[in-house]
Amino acid sequence: MAGKKVDKAEESTEAEPMDATSNGAASQDANGLGGPIPDIFVKMTSLHTLNLGSNINLVGGLPRSLGGLCQLKTLDLSENSMSGGISEFVDGLSRCANTSLEVLYLQNNNLTGPLPDLTNIKLGGNKMHGHIPMSLGRLSRLEELEINGNSWEGAISEAHFATLKNLKRLSIFPSSSKSLVFNVSSNWIPPFAGLELIDLSNCRVGPLFPSWIQTQRSLHQITFDNAGIIDTLPDWFTSTYANLSFLVLSNNQIRGTVPLKYNCSSSQINVFDVSTLDTTCFQEAFLQTSMKQCRC
Repeated sequence: MAGKKVDKAEESTEAEPMDATSNGAASQDANGLGGPIPDIFVKMTSLHTLNLGSNINLVGGLPRSLGGLCQLKTLDLSENSMSGGISEFVDGLSRCANTSLEVLYLQNNNLTGPLPDLTNIKLGGNKMHGHIPMSLGRLSRLEELEINGNSWEGAISEAHFATLKNLKRLSIFPSSSKSLVFNVSSNWIPPFAGLELIDLSNCRVGPLFPSWIQTQRSLHQITFDNAGIIDTLPDWFTSTYANLSFLVLSNNQIRGTVPLKYNCSSSQINVFDVSTLDTTCFQEAFLQTSMKQCRC
């Protein structure tokens, strides 16, 4: 739901000269860059930010040489036409004595491969497939994980979150409905407590409403669309999440009453979708403004 906040330059048919600033940042996003990633970056050993996002003609794989830029902190290659694996890049990272890379944006390409140990990972809309690796549970620095829109299957368990004490944003929904089971015990207490956003759409979260989210008091966006929940909306939900701005519980079989504070007349909530719930909706939920999306 939350995307990267980058001002895009106006697109052109020819790439403009590379903007490599003296402070170690290079950007050529939305600028008509085409072909494989040029080798010029290998020589920029002090580079800490590289943004080549939204170049639809940028193709090829993620080269090992970029992983060797040991000072690089942020790499944005999102919204391109890249394909192949990212294994060589991850291997290049391991060759740095102390890699600085924290943020990796690769969403909406055609990439496959392992998950590197970083702070923020966005790999949504690629061709990742199969089981989510258990090694995810060892990415102790991870704060943001967005791997939605891939062909995940199997189960994700408590072990996948074993050391993720810093997790703030979690978006996993697979491209195929119910192909991925969110398999945690009913009394699970996650190692993280500061989750702000969760989207487990298309995952099999149910049949019970996930009680573990009670431990996440900072949540302001909750999306459990088509999550296989067949349960009653718990009494604690309203009091625990009084400040939600985004709530989607559609395409489940959740019984109960939509809390009065979650309605479209509320100034705090921007998206409110309980359109297919087996529930009683308050009349206020039909009130709309141009800034809201409300379905009841």
